[in-house]
Amino acid sequence: MRWRSLGVVWLSACTCSEKSTPVEVTRPAAATQLEAPNLSPLPTPALPPEGPITASFLPLSLAPTSTRVTASIEYGPSTAPVSVQLELPPGVRVSRGRAFFTLDPTPLRATHLEPYTLATDALPVKDLGLAVKGPGGTARAVYGFGRHGPLP
Repeated sequence: MRWRSLGVVWLSACTCSEKSTPVEVTRPAAATQLEAPNLSPLPTPALPPEGPITASFLPLSLAPTSTRVTASIEYGPSTAPVSVQLELPPGVRVSRGRAFFTLDPTPLRATHLEPYTLATDALPVKDLGLAVKGPGGTARAVYGFGRHGPLP
């Protein structure tokens, strides 16, 4: 039985009327050597020089027991934080605003406005001060509570 099955399979394979077409075998092209990509780090851009720091007070309102001013600080570009310290004369308290804070580094020139409301028992006889320190230098601003010019 086994031989008979093989013969039928062989005959059916041989009696096929389809002609086989020759298949062309091609070899793959030779692999070309690719250059490794340049993975060296990008050149570090030169940092801009630290910009100058300027500070000033913009008076908003003045009364014997309350004063409103805005501190204006211009700085940058800066690669390090800039510290700002409000210097209060005797008898002056901060009702609104920060007496000390730092400004984050910035790649561009920037202006920070800090509003203050100051409470006093009487009109101060000494000036309000603002000290700003950063990599671009230092700046100082004074406000004389309505007086013209700094105190002697």
